[in-house]
Amino acid sequence: FVADPTQPQYEADASVRTVAPLIAAARGPQGTNEDYLFSLEAALAAAAQTDHYIAQLAAEIRRITQRPEAA
Repeated sequence: FVADPTQPQYEADASVRTVAPLIAAARGPQGTNEDYLFSLEAALAAAAQTDHYIAQLAAEIRRITQRPEAA
């Protein structure tokens, strides 16, 4: 997906504290944004890769939604 900064939904503040609640609430024709994030996190883990920002976002979304940690 590509972000378009001219759109009203665009958020310039990419901090985990700002973005995590937006991701937790976002839904679209292709599913939830949180499921997309968790799929990305799992794909990175399967490839033995770590992205600190993705890990922080996933942890914060799990915290605010009380979703259990991935297996």
